Amino acid sequence: MTILDSGDYAAIRAVLGMDSTNLPDATIALFLGSADREVKWFVPGWASLSGDDLAVLEGAAIYLTAERIARGTPAMNVSGFGFSIDETSISADSLRALALRDLALLGVVLSSAYGYAVQSTRADGYTNVEAAL
Repeated sequence: MTILDSGDYAAIRAVLGMDSTNLPDATIALFLGSADREVKWFVPGWASLSGDDLAVLEGAAIYLTAERIARGTPAMNVSGFGFSIDETSISADSLRALALRDLALLGVVLSSAYGYAVQSTRADGYTNVEAAL
């Protein structure tokens, strides 16, 4: 089970300021799996989230997918794999920062330069603490 599906592709395009003409579904799918695995790594209890927590998790996955697409374009104007990006208008680092901000709402905090401490306590009493490197 993945956090995002093809119904979320429009949100990824919106974050990047693109449309389906310059960022086709197949291209998004190339980057989606990696972002999905990272979000699941940050939030071990992701499958049990619902409501606002699930929306926050999905937002983080959208930003991390967009970050990977933006980072995959090292030149100022790049096109390939059916898409094109003007890197001057997109900051992969700022997209990652937005994802981490969302994840912080779920209890993910930067603990060192080498890893993250994951601590989560929800209103329903679910608590998870895990150190991850």
